Amino acid sequence: MPEADRPTGASPTRPHAASARQLADVQESIRAGQFEPAARAAQRFLVENPSHAEALYCLAVCRRYLGDPNGATAALDQLLASNPRYARAWQERGHLAKARGDLQAAVSAYQRAVRLNSALAASWRNLFRLPEPFFVHQAADAQ
Repeated sequence: MPEADRPTGASPTRPHAASARQLADVQESIRAGQFEPAARAAQRFLVENPSHAEALYCLAVCRRYLGDPNGATAALDQLLASNPRYARAWQERGHLAKARGDLQAAVSAYQRAVRLNSALAASWRNLFRLPEPFFVHQAADAQ
């Protein structure tokens, strides 16, 4: 896990094997496009681990794909309150902003994501795919 995505204040001990397996199952369900079961599993995991950064991130991803931007934002708010350097959370914020048509907020979130973790290809792709008029407008505002 990139340093910027490591939870701050995390316990120095390794997670219990069952918890690690449970979280791995959530991640696998997401990769398989099974967002509803993944969201339910993430919520169950969060009952015992309410501030677990990766579980909150997974829940946010699921909620976005399930068409629940408010739920996704709530999960990201909780995650970023305790882990403000969690780069993928900023990338997810960018996806949500882009989906609602707020390109300025999307750019800001994507830029913050890549500053924290330059390997986030989706953030870079989205930054480079923005329409030219947006960049012209941004440059005019900066002057």
